[in-house]
Amino acid sequence: MITYTKKCPSCDENITYKNKKSYRRSIKHGTVCRKCIWTDKRRQASAKRRSEQNRKMWDDPSSSLNSSERSRKISERMKAAWQDEHSALRSTEYRQNHSQALRCAWQDPESGFNDDERRAKQSEARKKAWQDPNSAYRTRERQAKIVIGIKDKWEDPDSRYNSEEYRQIISENTHKRWGSSPDNPVDRSRIGLGRWAKDVKKRDAHTCQSCGSQENLHAHHVIPRHVDDSLACDLDNGITLCKMCHCGAEGGMHSTAKPLNETIQYLRSKQHEQ
Repeated sequence: MITYTKKCPSCDENITYKNKKSYRRSIKHGTVCRKCIWTDKRRQASAKRRSEQNRKMWDDPSSSLNSSERSRKISERMKAAWQDEHSALRSTEYRQNHSQALRCAWQDPESGFNDDERRAKQSEARKKAWQDPNSAYRTRERQAKIVIGIKDKWEDPDSRYNSEEYRQIISENTHKRWGSSPDNPVDRSRIGLGRWAKDVKKRDAHTCQSCGSQENLHAHHVIPRHVDDSLACDLDNGITLCKMCHCGAEGGMHSTAKPLNETIQYLRSKQHEQ
């Protein structure tokens, strides 16, 4: 594959082009590398203006950018580029520059990446992709790549995963999720609840003990944890219920499965007798 290389006017780093036309255009306009774009204020303003113009075009449903034919062609072109081992998209230099540019964009509070509307759209699109059984998000190959990538990052001593700042953020998020603090450490007994729930469902043959359903199963505490936390991981204090029956058990009533309250009351009385 023929490539064209030139020096960045600002930092003298090599910039590689696959297209001769793009190479000549960069020489004519004095194009700099991606790193220098985000450090030059004048170029930042120019990039922001172009970003606003592109956003307006994307928001316009009649724009050519939103045509299904164009989206299909771009998708096919990107897939072919990612599958090509010699593509510039697979190079380490491109990935590092791309990662740095994204990091700068996320850190900028006025960037489009921090727009609430954009985040909501992105979140909704990802939820739909995960719920689609035929989506690329659900393939084992992609999940294996994600696991391998995360392992490689943790094993790399220079990775941000091993930085003190990142570990501090992870620690704070863990304390928030578990409702603890550095002075009040995480209750390790709560971590065993996932295993307890699996054992309860396995014992009940993955069947709701109220209505017989085998979908959306939950493990329910017969004696609630706020009453007696010592029985939180007790297998005899668990019963398998579906989502609807579980809501009825927590609320104290259930219209579609009448035996539910009787079952819960019987089990609770049996626990109290013991």
